[in-house]
Amino acid sequence: MSESEKPQEAQADLLPLEDITGPPSEELRKPTEALNYPDAKTELEIKRTELDGIKLEQEGRKQDIAERKRYAKLVYYLICAWLFLLFVLLGFQGAQGGLFHLDEKIVITLITGTTVNVLGIFFIVMNYLFPKK
Repeated sequence: MSESEKPQEAQADLLPLEDITGPPSEELRKPTEALNYPDAKTELEIKRTELDGIKLEQEGRKQDIAERKRYAKLVYYLICAWLFLLFVLLGFQGAQGGLFHLDEKIVITLITGTTVNVLGIFFIVMNYLFPKK
């Protein structure tokens, strides 16, 4: 395609060689601000996405707190029931009239095992409810 065949509009944008005095100015070399920074719509979408992320994080924390409370109560009731059954067992063991009799070694093992289990469960639950930061 020769110069004469190009559309007139395209030729209107071009400068003749005689008018070109040097390299393009610094302004023309730098990318425009629109290319460096997101436009208002994109900026708004970014902020909305960040806000959605914060909201999800807060919902997760609320759910985590609710679950922690629930499991803390369950563990509390488990420990209470465990200790209650131990005291009932010891009550039967010590009752006059021979309702129930266990060997002394079994009673010591039962008390020691229960104490270790209760303290262990308490320690695990407290570390879960109040983690070190």
